[in-house]
Amino acid sequence: MKRIYFLLRNHLLNGFYAYAIFGFYALTVSPIVTEFIDLESQSLFVAIFGFTMLFAEFFALNFKLKIIRIRAEERRIDHRNLTGEDIIPRPGKFVAFGLFVRMIARLGIIMISMTALGYPATEEEMSPQGVIVLLFGFFIDMCGLIYIYLKSGFYRDVIEDVTEFKKEEIEIQKWNKINLPLASSIRYYWYEVISDIILHVYAIMLYTALWKYLNEYSIDRLYTIVREGGSAFAAFVDLFPMLLALSLFILMPLRIAYWLEDSMMAFSSKEKRGIIAVFIIVSVFSFAPTIVEFLSVYKIKPQSGSHFFYSMNFNVILTCVYVISIFIVKILTSEGKNTEKRVVS
Repeated sequence: MKRIYFLLRNHLLNGFYAYAIFGFYALTVSPIVTEFIDLESQSLFVAIFGFTMLFAEFFALNFKLKIIRIRAEERRIDHRNLTGEDIIPRPGKFVAFGLFVRMIARLGIIMISMTALGYPATEEEMSPQGVIVLLFGFFIDMCGLIYIYLKSGFYRDVIEDVTEFKKEEIEIQKWNKINLPLASSIRYYWYEVISDIILHVYAIMLYTALWKYLNEYSIDRLYTIVREGGSAFAAFVDLFPMLLALSLFILMPLRIAYWLEDSMMAFSSKEKRGIIAVFIIVSVFSFAPTIVEFLSVYKIKPQSGSHFFYSMNFNVILTCVYVISIFIVKILTSEGKNTEKRVVS
């Protein structure tokens, strides 16, 4: 079972295939789920589930970042023993940004959960109870963000003083001596399994809410432009740059832990370009319903209506286009089996 989990983690939970699965979810499951969920109505299930996931995600993310640091330190030691070169693993430049966006997303879940309890916390209406809980949640999340930022140990300033560098190395060695042996323990194995489940359920929950908001808002905006007599070019310029930027802005931080791990697993520039390309494709297909409505309004006779595009045939065609696009990127950016991977910081 442990072998099966590691296989799933390496091929489905991280990197190329993980983003591909998110795109497939956007085209197949998410449209069905959003039809049955009204994020602005009362629902005890939505409220309890939302607050439970907020609580669970904090501990799952904190543990997952610890595991990622352990793997990074193991990689550093292996590389140093193999080449004699010491490289200090550091996260990507935008990880702090991703953690900040994560906090914004958590506040969004609080707003949805409070509204589901019957205390409005929306842009249109904000109840006193909603304001109090939202402010309290903001304070707690700020403290949690600072805790995770400092606790993870990834964020080290570049030290030029030799004495300070040696002191830091002593602290790192102490940390490694305590934590590296734990990575192979049964207890940590199950902790990581549970953490992965929580983080992916949390990401899918956020992604579903984002998918609904993005497309409902943009389709309403599209028909406003149509009523005002706007051209196809005007609608395109008004909608799609904003949609692409917003999806790129939010989609990756939904999987902040795996974003960090992916940056350490993509060794070559070719692999990095592949992940970026797939990520952009997933972002585009995340607002596929808006593209469909755009085509129905400007390219197809109005009397035919948009229902034709939402038929099963169209969904199958769209999914096929997506899968083909993913495979093309995979073929163009995959490394040969004999390619030697190098360790990067």
